[in-house]
Amino acid sequence: WPYRYDLDEAKRLLAEAGYGDGFSFRLALESGNPITEELAILLKDSFSQIGVDMTIDKQSSAVFAERTDKREHEAWLRSILWYVDDPGYIGQTFYKCGALLNWMDYCNRKVDRLVEQMVSLPIDDTAAKAPLAKEMQELITRDAPTLILAEPNLLLPMREDITGYVHLPDNLLWYFPLKREAAD
Repeated sequence: WPYRYDLDEAKRLLAEAGYGDGFSFRLALESGNPITEELAILLKDSFSQIGVDMTIDKQSSAVFAERTDKREHEAWLRSILWYVDDPGYIGQTFYKCGALLNWMDYCNRKVDRLVEQMVSLPIDDTAAKAPLAKEMQELITRDAPTLILAEPNLLLPMREDITGYVHLPDNLLWYFPLKREAAD
């Protein structure tokens, strides 16, 4: 991602956009999630250093979900795990105009066309999807309907004598095919 932590550049961009004196906003998040609560505190601190006053609005899961579905939040923070490791699925579900989980009401017809091309391909045709996904990511990054703060590096350590592991498109681990090789 082409992001870097540069408070001076952030101040300059705010001034260029007409917010040289800063602004205020509310960030909604589900209470009880320590990761998002800690991220919100870090964001609040960083924003305060550039003149932006962010209020953290912790909500119960039910209230947060209801307001998210109704698109009532000024800004929101949540932890999302893509269950299907496919850029077409992610685009179709989260970024296509009118998509079910497009909570930010993002709409870019070029992104829609790229998503439609990707979902028309077999799920395992990663070579054909790669350039389409790259272009989709570039458009979404430029438009910034969401800000991806972190992407976990999910590693699965496994003993050498375990066989049968298959990486599934939904990123879930199936235990039944796993076997331990007999010791010699």
